[in-house]
Amino acid sequence: MLIFIGLVGYLLYFLQKTPSATPSASANVNAAVVSSKAEWDGGTATNLDSDASPGSIKILNKSETNLDLGALFGAGSISITTNANDGTKGNAIDADNFTSWDTGFSESPVAYTWTINMGSSYYFKTLSMFTDSACPFYASYSNDGSSYTEASFGSCSGPNPPGAGVRCSNTINGDGQYFRLTHTTSGACPAGSIYDVDLSATGMSTHKATVDGGVNFWEWESFSDTKTVPANTAVNYRYRTSADGVSWTSWVSSIASVTSRVGNTKYRYLQIEATLTNTDGASTPSVDSYSVQYHTDVKPNKPTAATAVVQ
Repeated sequence: MLIFIGLVGYLLYFLQKTPSATPSASANVNAAVVSSKAEWDGGTATNLDSDASPGSIKILNKSETNLDLGALFGAGSISITTNANDGTKGNAIDADNFTSWDTGFSESPVAYTWTINMGSSYYFKTLSMFTDSACPFYASYSNDGSSYTEASFGSCSGPNPPGAGVRCSNTINGDGQYFRLTHTTSGACPAGSIYDVDLSATGMSTHKATVDGGVNFWEWESFSDTKTVPANTAVNYRYRTSADGVSWTSWVSSIASVTSRVGNTKYRYLQIEATLTNTDGASTPSVDSYSVQYHTDVKPNKPTAATAVVQ
C-alpha cells in the first residue's frame, strides 16, 4: 500500500510539472554549463576580457568614454528613430553645432521623441547637449525600447543654443540599449530643437551565448551562476528562446518567463545575454561560469550529458 501511494504521489507531481501534451516517458533534467575560455570566446561579446583570468570574463575597458555617436550612426552600428522630421534626425549628432533636429509644432500636448538604439547595452554616464529653447527635453533610457526610466536630473532646458556656448550637461547613471529625448509641446512651448547631443558611458561588457536543448528538449527550468561583484559593479542577465535559432522571442529578465513550448513546437534554443557594468570607471565584476537546467522527454534512468553550444 505504501509503495502504491508513493507511485501515485510521483505521478501527480510529474503531471503538474509538464504541459498538457505529456510525453509517455518521465522528464530527465540536464544542465548546460558555460565556464571555459573557449566557450566564452565562442559567444558574441563587446568590450570583454577573457584573457586576464582564463575561464572567467571581465570588463576590458573600464573607464568612462565619450561615445562617438556620429561615427556609430554613419557606420550603421546604431539607429535613430523620431516621430517628426525624420530626414534631419542625424543633425543632432553630425558634429555641426548649427544644424538641428526639430520637433513638430503644436500648441496642444504632443510628445515628440528622438531615440537612439545603441545595438547593445551601455551604462550611460553623462549627457551634454545644445538646445535652442527654454522648453525642456526629458532624457530617459531603456533595455527593451518599451519601458523607459527617466534620468534622475529631470530635464535639459535652455536657452542653450550653440552660439551661446552653454551646454545643458547632466549625470544620467543608468544602463540600457535605448536612449531617448522627449519634448512635450504646449501653448508656452510649441516646439523645440536639438543641435548637438553627446553621451558618455562607463565600462560595460556584454556576452551572448546560445544553448541548444536538443531534439528531446521539453522545458527550460532554471539558471545559476558563479560570480564576483565588487562595490560599484553589477552583473545582469536577460533571456530569449527560439524554435529554429533564427527567429527569437522578446528578451525577458527571468528564465522562469521564457517560452519553452507553443503547442507541439519546442523552443529548444535559449539565448543568454550577460551584462557587466561599473559606475566608477575603474572596477569590474567577474563571471566564472553559469549553468542552465532544463527537462527533456528522456526517461530519467541515466543522466544525459548536455553541451552548451555557444555562438
